[in-house]
Amino acid sequence: MKVTVDRGVCCSYGACTETIGDVFSFDNDDKLVIVDDIKPEQYARVRFACEQCPSQALSYADD
Repeated sequence: MKVTVDRGVCCSYGACTETIGDVFSFDNDDKLVIVDDIKPEQYARVRFACEQCPSQALSYADD
């Protein structure tokens, strides 16, 4: 699974980090960081986080 963020749209609400903090976090500049190695058991929660993003800044593609 590959997740991308549109930084021009992301408003750093943090819904994704609350949903699955093992995959999404913010750096010191409040820019979203996404881990490169998303495990299959995390896919459902990652999809949910992407779909629930208030600004619709996240997208995903399955491998």
